Amino acid sequence: MKTKKNSKELEFSKNEKEIIRMLLVNGRITDLEISGKLKISSQAVGKIRKKLEDNGIIESYSCNLNYEKMGIGMFCVSLVKLKHKFFEEIPDHKIKDFLKKVPAAIFTCLPTTSEISIISLYAFRNAEEMEKYVQTTKTQLHEYGEVTRMYPFSPYGFVKNNPVRLFNLILDDRPISSNTQSKIKTKNKE
Repeated sequence: MKTKKNSKELEFSKNEKEIIRMLLVNGRITDLEISGKLKISSQAVGKIRKKLEDNGIIESYSCNLNYEKMGIGMFCVSLVKLKHKFFEEIPDHKIKDFLKKVPAAIFTCLPTTSEISIISLYAFRNAEEMEKYVQTTKTQLHEYGEVTRMYPFSPYGFVKNNPVRLFNLILDDRPISSNTQSKIKTKNKE
């Protein structure tokens, strides 16, 4: 399987693909456990894992926490439109550094072809905390841009936060399209 990475084509061996799959399911799996499943030495697993890390395929190992059980009761997707003045006065790398440090942001992206400059998903303990954050942001942004849309929702509305199926399609060299989506099952009314 080939994938673009820094303008180079990377090819994954069968063992590399299997190790990635296992790590997607359990980031804490040991080299010894992987070696037992793949019937290769733990040293070979260690070399493969290091290669994947060195090539930037594996960026980090982290745990997935339950937002609601951690006290998060409100999410909000925010769309921000920035004025040209903002981009003229602040270098691109400083914008990205600043956005990476926003503690309430789960993810933030800068679309390339959109009237929106920043799309972010934020998490808060409750609606009051979210409202305070929004008001502060609007005040700080007033000369550089505006929050154009906000879409708040509860943890119940947070449906998916896991790219495992996506990465498995990539590892299998299968298309990421509508024909690979799961079918919605409906009750048959008689």
